[in-house]
Amino acid sequence: MGLDLLVWIILFSIFAGVVVVVHYWVGLFQERDQYTRNELLDFYTIIRGEIDRVIDPDEPMAGYLAIGLGVVSGFMLVSGLYFATIHAR
Repeated sequence: MGLDLLVWIILFSIFAGVVVVVHYWVGLFQERDQYTRNELLDFYTIIRGEIDRVIDPDEPMAGYLAIGLGVVSGFMLVSGLYFATIHAR
């Protein structure tokens, strides 16, 4: 049971990272026509930049709250799938 939950958490984290990177790419493609390799493939900088964009320096608590609520709601969706697969066995 514990290993299954760990797998779901890892899958959720990967999916969340993919969503953040794709969101960045969509904004980048709408903004410009030419890109550097670092702008497209530096995933750590992309994810860190998107998180920093959500967290406003004047009101950081609201940004942290938004990220936390997003993680909790996403985890609730994933755990619903997790528990549905356990009960289906």
